[in-house]
Amino acid sequence: MAAGEEHTTGMTSGELLDRVRSKHAEVERYVEVNSQRRRLLVNLAVIAGAVAALLTAPAAVGGKPFTDWLRTYSILRLPRGNSCACSRA
Repeated sequence: MAAGEEHTTGMTSGELLDRVRSKHAEVERYVEVNSQRRRLLVNLAVIAGAVAALLTAPAAVGGKPFTDWLRTYSILRLPRGNSCACSRA
C-alpha cells in the first residue's frame, strides 16, 4: 500500500503512525514503572536475606554456649513472671 492511501479501517497512514507512536510511548512508560518496582523488590529481598543471615550466623558459629549466653543476657526476653502469666492464659 502506498503512503497516503486510505486503509480499510478509514485511517490514513499518518493517523496510523500517530497511533503506533502513542501506543509505543504507553508501553515505554509501563516498562519503566514496572522495572523500577522490580528493582525495588529485588533489593528488598537481598537486604532481607542479608539481615536473616546476620541474625542466624552468630548462633551457628557460637553453638550452644553462645545461644545460652544470649538467652541469659538478652534484652528482648520476657521477664519470667510475664511469660508464666502468658502461658497460663
